Amino acid sequence: MKVHLAVVAALIRENDKVLICQRKADDCFALLWEFPGGKVETGETYQQAIIREIKEELGVDIQADNSPLAVFEDENEELRITVYLFKTRIKEGVLIPRDCHDFKMVKINDLRNFNLAPVDIKIAAYLSRE
Repeated sequence: MKVHLAVVAALIRENDKVLICQRKADDCFALLWEFPGGKVETGETYQQAIIREIKEELGVDIQADNSPLAVFEDENEELRITVYLFKTRIKEGVLIPRDCHDFKMVKINDLRNFNLAPVDIKIAAYLSRE
């Protein structure tokens, strides 16, 4: 039976650029680039999860919209993932790669130059059509 994961991702924009993070070398999808975020814990709302995940991953406090901007799905033989993308903004703090290998602010059109995780390819395509 496939595992289903509910995941949140943050769309953090600065002018014409968006923030992406590179997964750690020992993670699933090692060193691929993605929009920052992570798993929703039991009892959390999606909004609570994105705020917690960004604090853990990048060390900043964010404000997130009340509902997702868009929802994306992907699956393989073992896993089905549903990603809830939230528009967010940094309220306080300085970005630090706490739970990721690296991060970058990149233009949406330049996302295709990065080795993105499978579901993040879908998010990038969606953003390029906005």
